[in-house]
Amino acid sequence: SGVAGDMYDFYTDHSGKLVGASLMDVSGHGIASGLITMIAKSVIFRNFNRHLDRGLNRVVEAINDDLILELNNVDNYLTGILLRFKDNIIEYVNAGHPELLMKRSGSGRVDIVAPEDGRNYKGYFLGLEAMKMPFRQINFPMRKDDVILFFSDCLNESTNEAGEEYGLERVMQSFNEATGSAGDIVRSVVNGLVDFTGSSKFNDDLTVIAIRRLV
Repeated sequence: SGVAGDMYDFYTDHSGKLVGASLMDVSGHGIASGLITMIAKSVIFRNFNRHLDRGLNRVVEAINDDLILELNNVDNYLTGILLRFKDNIIEYVNAGHPELLMKRSGSGRVDIVAPEDGRNYKGYFLGLEAMKMPFRQINFPMRKDDVILFFSDCLNESTNEAGEEYGLERVMQSFNEATGSAGDIVRSVVNGLVDFTGSSKFNDDLTVIAIRRLV
């Protein structure tokens, strides 16, 4: 209901094989955020497909440059996740967005995808000249029946009637308990939030994406 500030997209090659995915969250609400969402979707699609030979962090930097030009003097900004799939490796860049989660098929354990060296891997927001900085890329393997989960901040920041925030730990627990197809997992995770808040209506846009490797 209303005009959304979330956008997601999937990218395929000429054969229809999935080669990438994105989730972006525009600050604010209403018409302005909706228009920026439309601009951002086009900018990200164009740069993703134009720079297939460049590191994904460089692709995000090119996206950021274009957004800064397109959104000149606009107060809104974007957070987001961009993924690129190469054989069994996922390339991942985070621009100030909630964590990407991974569930391994063998152990069933849910972890935050983060570099082993413990260094900060989240870049700054997109579309703001004052916050323009290099982005860091993480590469990690994804094997058969592994599942990744990413989402907009409505999922972890929504509150119940007592004002208690759902939080990342509950998201991870819900993901850990979810089974079945990617669609089943999304429904289970969203139902966990609804059970906690006591409502299926939220004050922010909610996007939840699960991707499961089948082969």
